[in-house]
Amino acid sequence: MPSSDPLQRFQDILDNIARIERFTAGLNLQTFRENEQVLFAVEHALLIISEGAAKLGALAVELCPDIPWTDIRETGFVTSTTPSLAVELPESGRSRSDAKA
Repeated sequence: MPSSDPLQRFQDILDNIARIERFTAGLNLQTFRENEQVLFAVEHALLIISEGAAKLGALAVELCPDIPWTDIRETGFVTSTTPSLAVELPESGRSRSDAKA
């Protein structure tokens, strides 16, 4: 639920990270790419995370300086301007089985 409370915004970000983890549990990259429902749900969760990060502004950086807030905020722009989430994970984000795919 949208809120102007910074603590609630942080909680919304954490809740949506947990959703993405649940939605993608047990999926490899190929299965993820082929599952329209999961892809749509993850895109939506990423938009919520990005919006929360944008609304937190400088407070996010002040409270959690090690988080790449600019990248997180830009994720919302990418997913809102791309017809379907461009699923290109950096090598560090891939599992061992996906790195060969």
